[in-house]
Amino acid sequence: MAFIVLLLISSCLIHNVFTKDKPDCNLERAELERYVENLVETKLGEKAASRDKEMAILKERLQHAERRYQEQRSIIEALSKDKMPPMSPSKRNLFPDAGSPIGFMACVSPPDLVNLGDKHIILFDKVITNTGGAYHGHTGIFIAPTKGLYEFYLTAMSMPGKHQYLSFVKDGTVISYLYPDAYSSSASVETAGNQWVVELDQGSEVWIQTYVAGEIHGNCFTTFSGFLISEME
Repeated sequence: MAFIVLLLISSCLIHNVFTKDKPDCNLERAELERYVENLVETKLGEKAASRDKEMAILKERLQHAERRYQEQRSIIEALSKDKMPPMSPSKRNLFPDAGSPIGFMACVSPPDLVNLGDKHIILFDKVITNTGGAYHGHTGIFIAPTKGLYEFYLTAMSMPGKHQYLSFVKDGTVISYLYPDAYSSSASVETAGNQWVVELDQGSEVWIQTYVAGEIHGNCFTTFSGFLISEME
């Protein structure tokens, strides 16, 4: 736009220099002013249209975000209504499988569990048997569905040059230990096993955790299992 205005002014000046009679630049100036006014109006109109388009896009995005917010809020409210009731003395109601046979077997499926720290709960992720649903494969914890006498087995393997102290834990208290030790061996693996018979209350939790840092071998050579021997009053 500035170039066009300059061109029109220059043409008027050149015309004055090279012509003897005095031309009237007022006409050209008037045309120039009208041209500039039209050009400004056109540019302002284009900017206004572009601004209106951007505002419409922003408004649409805002409406979409509000709809998403309302949808998420509805989902949260629905989930809140479906929460479990508070714990009560009658815990049996929280375990629908109570009274049915209880038994599980699970193993560590990755090739190795490395860089294990102290008090790291071992996740026996591959669940082979879980009658009664008392073992939770995503946490590695067995939760007793009923009060009773239970029996548990653990077999753990360490690869050559590795070792790992393991603990059998009941409700946060360490009962005893297991130690597959192949630290001093360069060619052979080491396997260790143990068995526990314990009384559990309904809702009691049992799991296997590390005692100190180490490493254990998986590929289902390290297994954890247990079952209910008999219910107790």
